[in-house]
Amino acid sequence: MYTAVTQAEVARQAGVSRTLVSMALSGSPRVAAETRQRIEKVAAELGYTRDLSAATLASASNSPIIGIVAPNFNNPFFQDLIAALDANAEESALLPLVATADNDPAKEANVIRRFRELRVRGLAVFSPGLDRKDLVETGSKIPLVVIGDSDIGGKVDSIRLDEAAAAQSVLEHVRTRGWKEAIYLVDVATEHDRGLDRRRSALAAQATALGVKLDVLEFSSGIDATISHAMANQSQSRTAFICHNDFLSMEVISALRGAGLRVGKDAAVISYDNTRLAAEFAGNFTSVDQKLERQAQAVLELINSRAEYFDREARELVFPPRLVKRSSS
Repeated sequence: MYTAVTQAEVARQAGVSRTLVSMALSGSPRVAAETRQRIEKVAAELGYTRDLSAATLASASNSPIIGIVAPNFNNPFFQDLIAALDANAEESALLPLVATADNDPAKEANVIRRFRELRVRGLAVFSPGLDRKDLVETGSKIPLVVIGDSDIGGKVDSIRLDEAAAAQSVLEHVRTRGWKEAIYLVDVATEHDRGLDRRRSALAAQATALGVKLDVLEFSSGIDATISHAMANQSQSRTAFICHNDFLSMEVISALRGAGLRVGKDAAVISYDNTRLAAEFAGNFTSVDQKLERQAQAVLELINSRAEYFDREARELVFPPRLVKRSSS
């Protein structure tokens, strides 16, 4: 049977007290360098590893574990943001644990509860489905950062894209390139977050301001049939499809090509998120960049700040967009 090496065993082998072992292995400056090196050598020889569960019993703020809750793993935006969080967490000696809520608020609540039971240092929740009052309640107990929503309240920090600026850049591009009409596509079967409403409102406002004709088309299945129906009902050619994310854009491009249309000439596709798909997918496509690397850094900074100063004011970070123009528009 496997038994973990304890600090007491390290202490006996090194000929020091367990308290001194604890101080040395936690990096206390009160331990002499020579003594620390001797203790670390013995610990390595014995195969000792730090007991995180014991450390977090004293205080969750001591935990290096960050809980990440994503609605699903299908959206490449979530995949890329998780990868960026993982890279930045490693630099800070933090360990991200990831779970999915399967677009189910009840499961999301359960995942959050389980993370709290693990005494994680803090939580990052992407595009939450939970009511804001439930998020406020969670944020009163543990550092919580929400990505993709705002105005949560309480102690909940939030990070989001500047939707008004993003909509302006998208629709100015539509107008400048001579596309006569724009259709904002919304996959209501898989996208349920509140960001959909905010993005739709921003696009509608900017379309009015810029004089661009914009329709909103909701669908729940059959992207090929949806695209065919949309093109058949357009009064003019040169339609620009605006997609909520890059995964949907990839499907729209495939549907357009399947219908014999030339993407970037007969119809445009403009997306949000600028994930790796936007640059790697055949022909690539125009997409709004959200500065994922900086968002990931901000998530960890906000969690660490809240862990240290729990009662500070909530912060909302709004990231400016950058429209990356490619051949699809």
